[in-house]
Amino acid sequence: MNVACTGAREGEILLGTRNTSEDAIMKVSGAIIPPRTKELDSLRAFPEIWERFLEKIGSLEFFSKMTTKERKEWLEEHETAVDMDMAEIEGCSVELLQLGKSNFLELEDEQIEEILSGGAKLAKDVREMFPRKPGSTGLRGRQTLIFYRQYWKVIVTHKQAKAHEGVIIDVESGKILNKASADKTRTLFLFEDLPLSVKKSGKFWVPTETQTVGFMVQDKGLKWDTATFDDILKEMHPDFGDEDIKSVRHSLRKFTCAGYKSLLQKIIRFVPELVEVPGKKTYPADFYLSVACVELMLSAGSFVPDIQRFVSGLESMVKRLAVIFFEESYVDKDTKGQLLTLCASAFLAQRVKSWKPSRELVVVYLNIATKAWKQNSYFHWKDAKGITPALPPYTFKQGNTELQFCSALLDEVRSFASDLAMVRYIAKNYDTCYKTPKVVNRPKKMPLCHCIDQHWAPEIVYFMPYKTIVAEKVPGSQPYSQIFGRVWREGTGVNPRKIANFDPVEYEKEKFVLLLRFAQRTVMEAKQIVPTERKAQKTKGSYTLSYTLDNSWISGMVGAVEISGRPTILTTLLPDDPEQIVAVRKPSRDMKDATLTVEQEEKAMRATRELLIEGLPLNKTNPPIPILKGAKLVLKETEEEDDAEEDTKNQDEAGEDVEEEEPSPKSRKKVAKKKVKEESTKLVSREYFIKTKDKRSLKWEDIREDKIEVPYLEPITENIFQAAVRTFGDGMQQNAFEELQKVLKASTRTAIRRMLMYISGFRQSFEMGRVSRDGGGTKQAVVVEDVGAFALLMRISVLFPSALRRRKGTATTFDVPLAPLLWKVREFVSVFLAEDVDYKSSAWGDIEDSLKRTPWQHQLDSLEEMKEAHHKGRKGHFIWIPVGMGKTWIVLSYLNFLKTVDKLPKYIVYTLPSSAIKSIIHEIQSFGFALNLVIPTKNSASHPLIKFAKHPGKSEIDEFTVNLIEHDHLRLCEETLASIAPQSIFIIDEVHKALNETKRTSVALSLSHLAEEFIALTGTPIIDSNTYKLIWWLEQIVPFEVNEKNFWVAANGMVAKKVNTGVIVKREEVIAEMTAEEKEKYFHLVPPGLGGKNSNFSSHNLRTAIDLCYEACTKRMIEITVDCVKKEKKGVMLVAHNGAHQSQLLKGLVKSGIKEQDIFLLSSGNSIFLTDQAVEEKKEHDYKVVITTIRKSEGYTLTRLKVLVTSVYPSNNATREQMEGRINRIGQKAKEVKFYAVHVGILSYILKKHKDARNLSAVLETLADEIKFIKGPEFVEEEQQQEKK
Repeated sequence: MNVACTGAREGEILLGTRNTSEDAIMKVSGAIIPPRTKELDSLRAFPEIWERFLEKIGSLEFFSKMTTKERKEWLEEHETAVDMDMAEIEGCSVELLQLGKSNFLELEDEQIEEILSGGAKLAKDVREMFPRKPGSTGLRGRQTLIFYRQYWKVIVTHKQAKAHEGVIIDVESGKILNKASADKTRTLFLFEDLPLSVKKSGKFWVPTETQTVGFMVQDKGLKWDTATFDDILKEMHPDFGDEDIKSVRHSLRKFTCAGYKSLLQKIIRFVPELVEVPGKKTYPADFYLSVACVELMLSAGSFVPDIQRFVSGLESMVKRLAVIFFEESYVDKDTKGQLLTLCASAFLAQRVKSWKPSRELVVVYLNIATKAWKQNSYFHWKDAKGITPALPPYTFKQGNTELQFCSALLDEVRSFASDLAMVRYIAKNYDTCYKTPKVVNRPKKMPLCHCIDQHWAPEIVYFMPYKTIVAEKVPGSQPYSQIFGRVWREGTGVNPRKIANFDPVEYEKEKFVLLLRFAQRTVMEAKQIVPTERKAQKTKGSYTLSYTLDNSWISGMVGAVEISGRPTILTTLLPDDPEQIVAVRKPSRDMKDATLTVEQEEKAMRATRELLIEGLPLNKTNPPIPILKGAKLVLKETEEEDDAEEDTKNQDEAGEDVEEEEPSPKSRKKVAKKKVKEESTKLVSREYFIKTKDKRSLKWEDIREDKIEVPYLEPITENIFQAAVRTFGDGMQQNAFEELQKVLKASTRTAIRRMLMYISGFRQSFEMGRVSRDGGGTKQAVVVEDVGAFALLMRISVLFPSALRRRKGTATTFDVPLAPLLWKVREFVSVFLAEDVDYKSSAWGDIEDSLKRTPWQHQLDSLEEMKEAHHKGRKGHFIWIPVGMGKTWIVLSYLNFLKTVDKLPKYIVYTLPSSAIKSIIHEIQSFGFALNLVIPTKNSASHPLIKFAKHPGKSEIDEFTVNLIEHDHLRLCEETLASIAPQSIFIIDEVHKALNETKRTSVALSLSHLAEEFIALTGTPIIDSNTYKLIWWLEQIVPFEVNEKNFWVAANGMVAKKVNTGVIVKREEVIAEMTAEEKEKYFHLVPPGLGGKNSNFSSHNLRTAIDLCYEACTKRMIEITVDCVKKEKKGVMLVAHNGAHQSQLLKGLVKSGIKEQDIFLLSSGNSIFLTDQAVEEKKEHDYKVVITTIRKSEGYTLTRLKVLVTSVYPSNNATREQMEGRINRIGQKAKEVKFYAVHVGILSYILKKHKDARNLSAVLETLADEIKFIKGPEFVEEEQQQEKK
């Protein structure tokens, strides 16, 4: 329920719900934000939905005591038809409580500090902080949509009361009360539905009884600014003044929330007397600890992946400090109440975003931190591991101890599972689970870098010796888990309290600690220091760098141009011919048709040309050479006499034949586009110029092919890692290529290949694989070879600073200042690796299609496009052609072409899903290729196609053979495949299954980068609305840098064909109806943001709520199916969630009167070829309903059926398109088919995301050439036969 529907009132808290405002939280004041008539009318149009909406808003405190009639009247009285955002409402002020992942993060640091400094700010003033785009007035004059009402919703977390009888936590004193009243100086917050008793349900403990708990705090919180906290610090540490605080704060620059938390833990754990900062200056540990606590409290906060939530700086500090006390120290009886104060503060900081602690509370926090550091005793909790499921969680029950209340509070605010287990164990065994050592040998000092480990900076692994990392390698998805375990055991996890006879001096001399200290110091320098510029050699000299930029760079730098209108259109310059303009409709959620009329295209092209004549900025990607920075692309047109056209006209009139060359396949669409735009303009000559930042006008042709003098720099003598961190330069070392040759010879081939993967393509910046704290990857999979690759990249950045430069303030991100120089380095490395490569294409033998099939025109066109790309030096091909349209023939014919031009490498690796292997084997054999099925598993003997495996159970790859391997087996053969990749062509079928951040994707991408050439094939390239996943592949098929700003330019580089079946698809979204009992249960499960009442939404609640939604949807799906079969006489494809749901649907249909023999259940072990012809020929029973599951979307045909009924299931867009393609495909004889999507509750929110992905796919499809069935019907017949089998 967004604010455009509910409105918002004084004091209400709003949560951002869209990408622009995501997870931001703000408090409204100064005005009522009215609901919008348009949104309300869309609800009123459906009386049933309108009534449900009026009930739903009762979960908001403002409406809770109103009748539905009164709610309706309030909405009618305050609604407005005006399209406004909050910044346009007179007097509307906002207090930003949390930045989330919103566009507020795009503001300058000073602006963010200003809006977070406390107090309400006029919304219009905050909006003005956002910069306007050059030449744009934004949407109706707005430079940002951050205050758009549709992007926010009201959230409810608590109530305030004057008194309460029941459990109350006095936060200031740390006491538990059974009743209390609030006076003028104190506020009482009430939170409902906190657990009173629990029971075990499966693996989880669930509340059986809940209660309302009060939290008493001082009414006026502390002024939240640096000056106030500095006063507190000076009061608590009178020996230190402003300069000391400033100096400590400077040493903490670039620290994130994770960094501060790590520092707090390391100081309390390592118990040093002093903390040593860079420059050898030291500070007393207790003072440094206090400043660190303050800095964390004042920070904006961060997103914590483990609990999937944004956590404020205040919550981070008090919660982490409480956990540290349990983990590293000991709580005496006098401190129990103070620990409860910490945990209660964490709860309030999370649930009441506007709450700030009093000055007295902040002093308590800092004193507790010092106590934890001073304490010599510690809790002995090692037996706590794994007890979370066994021990029942503590609840807010009167009579429980302070520590048991702490455990209950931490369960509510969430933390790592191990932390919750530890606290629960200690709360139960407080009297027996602690130890007091006789003596604690405290280190004299702790280097500040000691706080750097995998918990804050997992990238530390890149700064450790490659040999050490390889020795500690762990097979699987977490290769660094063992080295991280060692870092903790021997380094940052050391607690002198727990080690008898600990010797701090000897500890610092240990070999592993020395390696760790170097890595820690270097990472900290990388994050903090400003590198110094290297000087040019005193004896002048330079390297002459010759380069040629591909024409497509200007297309990529211009990117997508948005042409306003109805509809909004995106235009791009065609990469292969930038003079040609391509227009597509901008994807939108409410889009019904992705196609454009000829008139709309022509208008958009004309508007784009006018913008080009004025000049378009080349800013959608980083320019590859300095002269293009800040430049514009300008189109100059000159009218010419059209003598040739007049001659042609005369010839035509005289009846003479005019010979014309058949247009090339790729140019067919270009010619059509050109014809459209030139019909309305005079014949002109067009030429692109570059208007540089200093106003010079230069021909693009003169700029794209030129020379640059790269100055020689003074050589570096210090450690390579330190040099890469501490210096930068514009130039290169004089002997750089000779030194690089030495480095390559001393490096392993695996590390070189991995490094080459990072610098392949045309990216102007890149980041090493992000490592998680558990030793795996956070996005894509990581491998230990990344560490060797990083070491090589650091060496290149020192030898060729103009080619590669570590980005300031980061540890593992590189920028490319001068791209052509990096390309030269890449070429040098590639030649080094390819020294022993010999094609010997003749060894492949005779290759041809033994079936002598006549190809379709689109197959010939696609083949020619691939040949053209090969001749241009492109290494990648992305083929997007629907299933059954002969993609495999295209690929095998292209391999034959490579053989004829002696460019077919000696290895072919062909990876695909297991379901497609059998049919592909037939195709490969028909072309005469030798075949090897790679089955690298122990149980290979049971594989149904074992006869095609030359080396069962092994990952051996044969020369001059097509080596087939299942997608899921790629990870088992990674090292073998990587070793032969530079001498291979890598083919990946169904590439949409390698678009998620998985090990499979990581390996596939790595091989595609390393291979001599690669081919990616798919029938459905869009799996969701995240275009960056497709960018991973697109950036390899076009010769310019690809990002989300020029995605649509790169998409033109695909070999794309589409099929128009001529069938009209009608879609209908059906909202299922819950019973009153189901509604009540649902609203108690889901959070206020989803219209419910649960302020502590958990994953268990989510699963239960979704199950309720599916129950309601199942009933409606059965009703629709029965109506279609009995009343409309149409067959139905019914999609179930899983096997159990499939059975449930079957029983429901039979109970509703559909004969069981007329229902077919599709499972993993069967298939069906249900066409009109198959039924007429009695080859298939005339099934009325076929029930499949969302996981079975391929390998069968259902064109006999006319209706698809589904609910909303976790799946990607490719799967959903494949599912719809079972009905809407060649052979469907109906004029129209109907697709029903049944949803309710949470499923309705998921459906919105699904629609975004579908619309993106529809727009992308407009770039594809339509397939016309000119020749080759045997391809369709063969495809159908394969599906039937």
